Amino acid sequence: MIIVELMGGMGNLMFQYAYGRALSIKNNEKLIFNRQFMNVICLYAFKRTNTNNALRHFNTPKLKYMNVLNGYFSSIFYALYFAILRKNNFLSGAENYNKLSKKGFFFTNDYLSFYEYSGSARKKRLIGGFNSFQYFKDIENIIRHELKVITAPSSENLTVINEISQNNSVCVHLRRGDYISNPKNEKFNVCDESYYKKGMKYIADKIKNPVFYIFSDNIKEIDYIKNNYKFNYNIQYIELNNPDYEELRLMYNCKHFIISNSTFSWWGSFLSENNEKIVIAPKEWVKNYYMKQDIYREEMILL
Repeated sequence: MIIVELMGGMGNLMFQYAYGRALSIKNNEKLIFNRQFMNVICLYAFKRTNTNNALRHFNTPKLKYMNVLNGYFSSIFYALYFAILRKNNFLSGAENYNKLSKKGFFFTNDYLSFYEYSGSARKKRLIGGFNSFQYFKDIENIIRHELKVITAPSSENLTVINEISQNNSVCVHLRRGDYISNPKNEKFNVCDESYYKKGMKYIADKIKNPVFYIFSDNIKEIDYIKNNYKFNYNIQYIELNNPDYEELRLMYNCKHFIISNSTFSWWGSFLSENNEKIVIAPKEWVKNYYMKQDIYREEMILL
């Protein structure tokens, strides 16, 4: 049995799902998700609780969830265990990961690094980011199929989907919001205007008549970009105030990508079915991350 303690935003949830799904297929084991883990983490941090049920919008097989009461008890215990391991520096490095995973604890702080699992634990529990394609590369096509959005698009979004399918659309994702406002996110590099200009030039030199579609966290950020960034190309701003799954679908319907250091736009580029897509990514994902950064895919061009 494999239990995935869901945590984080949509992009992180998708990585957790993908690794859990890969393990379940490889080992022919039941896969269960716990939606209460994020609630418990939020309580510890004195934040508003948020049961993230984003996976319901995808083309997954019917998912099995831990019931609420068991989920809370499980989350409290393993959140404490995770915190103790982190405090004692047992959540970093391949050696620690190997020791824990052989006992069935797939816990890591090294969310950008890939660690091979070679154990045979009968019960497995996943807590962490697992932000690497290598965790599910053996079932790449299954994941790409199952993590397509199946919730019907709004009429406005359908119009945009039709538009971007008919031109050389480029998804440009700018993430500033919580990377700037939340002190806990200061470790993340904030991609600046020069990065996006370099990416746009690279793509404009390779394809004819690109149309750059600007995505960001919210309308406020879009307004900031309009007023402060000067792009000399055909620019279209996505200002639909969409839920995450609608934005993701618009992203992966684009033909090319300039992503930020965000798992959300990482998935947008991965889910694209354009075999000739250009994917630009920032060469610095996280400041002072000294482990190998396995979040990058081979086709990515780092600027």
